[in-house]
Amino acid sequence: MKKSKLIKAVSLAAALTLLCGSLAGCSSSSGSETTAAETTAAAGTESAGSTEEAASAEGEVRTIKIGIGNSYNPFCYLDANEELAGYEYEVLKVVDEKLPQYTFEYEPTGFSNILVGLDTDAYDMGVHTFGWNEERAAKYLYAEEPSTTTGGYVILAAEGKDYETLADLAGKKIQVKNSSNVANLLEAYNEANPDAQVEIVYEDSENEQIVSNLVNGVYDAYINEKVDADQWIVQFDGIAEYGDHVLTDGVNSGCYYLYNYGDEQLQSDIDAVLKELREDGTLSELSIEYLGADYSQG
Repeated sequence: MKKSKLIKAVSLAAALTLLCGSLAGCSSSSGSETTAAETTAAAGTESAGSTEEAASAEGEVRTIKIGIGNSYNPFCYLDANEELAGYEYEVLKVVDEKLPQYTFEYEPTGFSNILVGLDTDAYDMGVHTFGWNEERAAKYLYAEEPSTTTGGYVILAAEGKDYETLADLAGKKIQVKNSSNVANLLEAYNEANPDAQVEIVYEDSENEQIVSNLVNGVYDAYINEKVDADQWIVQFDGIAEYGDHVLTDGVNSGCYYLYNYGDEQLQSDIDAVLKELREDGTLSELSIEYLGADYSQG
């Protein structure tokens, strides 16, 4: 039986960080009429210098270098023993076992390093629950099959506050992460509603600080994917239950693996296994075990 390899990045991650520019966040996209498949196909056709990486010679196993998050609990993170853990890792272990032509080698690293690792060919694959957006799809090859879904967006606020729709946020101060899909969502809303705009504050913060900002009234609300919001409500005090108010219109709620153009065979092979695991219930079981609910079906 083949064994997957785990490499803990230190020096490489530091070097990649220096190269890292502005990256889009890892939330789901919104509002675009262009599908991920259409953009992927177009960009793949125009990709200069890309060549299909065919499978290795018969009987030879290709090592796939995977840049994967190291602190995004419960999706991909290092546990108390500094071992890779989480939903995405467990899914990939099953995928690896079903593809004997590949062996997966994992490098846990910070989110911002993963795309740079793809850019520099340090990684063959990027894993960090990447949401789909048009700008990123023009540069990277998206999986067609999501590894999980976000369940849509929800509006989080401190206890005692209740916002059901984006219109309820008119005049409110909302924190977003720079270049995130949530930022894109609110920017598009403001453009379409000039007389009822949301005050967008761009600030990259860790989860604990975001919740503190909400509870202490620094900001009025925060928009997050349902899958993440469900984790926060369990982990942190002072956040109001969002009830049934889920924003799904125009939202691609999939979370996808990323590849470089030219690696369509690898993408296709992994997609086929993800589809199988979705249909046979494996993704559902792992989602319930690691995420607390079934986010495998969309």
